[in-house]
Amino acid sequence: MIFKNILFYFVLAMFILSCGKDKEPTPNNQNAIAGGTGGSNHLVVFTRRDKAQMASRVCLKYAAKLKPADTSLYNEVYATMTEPGYGPHAHFNGLKLGFYYLHAEGTYNGNLLLADSTIEISSKVPSSWDITLTLK
Repeated sequence: MIFKNILFYFVLAMFILSCGKDKEPTPNNQNAIAGGTGGSNHLVVFTRRDKAQMASRVCLKYAAKLKPADTSLYNEVYATMTEPGYGPHAHFNGLKLGFYYLHAEGTYNGNLLLADSTIEISSKVPSSWDITLTLK
């Protein structure tokens, strides 16, 4: 009987001690997904369907690795433009280092085609960067 009482109080003490408030996590810069404007990086997004270039709408979300719930939550949205010698593309200028979520959408024969990608602009990539999204 004494053993059961000691065991009961030991389990109770462990339960009470384990219910303490967790310490606040310390920020870890390695997990930061910063991004946004105010930097010196430039991104040019080309869109295509199969092997053909295709006009579309391109959306960019700062500091994101996941797709936002809807297109109104993106920070920048542009319709692609065509310049002499270049296919449909959109420019995103003055970006900081960090993660970005890209989304493109266009229509072909009445069908909505989409493309999504997560990119990281880091010190390891050129300050001016081209990326191609293939709409499916």
